Amino acid sequence: MEVERCWTFREGMKHWNVCVQYWLAVNVYKLFPSKKYRVGRTGATLLCSAYWHGFRPGHYFCIMGAPFYVSLEDMWNKLVRKDATGPVRTVIDVLFWIFKWFAFSYLGVAFLLSSFGNIWRFYSSVYHIGYICWAAMMGLGFILTNQRKAAERRRQKRAAGGDTAAVEEKKAQ
Repeated sequence: MEVERCWTFREGMKHWNVCVQYWLAVNVYKLFPSKKYRVGRTGATLLCSAYWHGFRPGHYFCIMGAPFYVSLEDMWNKLVRKDATGPVRTVIDVLFWIFKWFAFSYLGVAFLLSSFGNIWRFYSSVYHIGYICWAAMMGLGFILTNQRKAAERRRQKRAAGGDTAAVEEKKAQ
């Protein structure tokens, strides 16, 4: 039931098949050699999950698509959701919830169709809209993140420059 009520894809994955998720977290994710690369750890964990499900292309399309969507969701969470409050936060949460279900559905279709030919035919019939939207959102997210970082650097530079000017002004007096 928690998978239906949570706001994000990441939370939904945590609530999906909890016993298996726990085993994967303890035995794959936490034991992954590099703690630095979260996407790599998540990818290795989900690759193990896909292997467990069997050798069908749909399982890999579905399960291996998740780390890319989770990293996209994390980016947008930092950009818009993390600091939002009140009604704005509620609207953002609802949008995240809708996007979560879109991602589950889009990736889940591959799991159900199973064969590469069927998956490709379906995704082609909807013009690969999920992947195109995700790539566009990732690109836009990178641009906005870089703009935010650049604005923060300018702000820090001005603050540091302002402090230097104040110190020099005091010395002159």
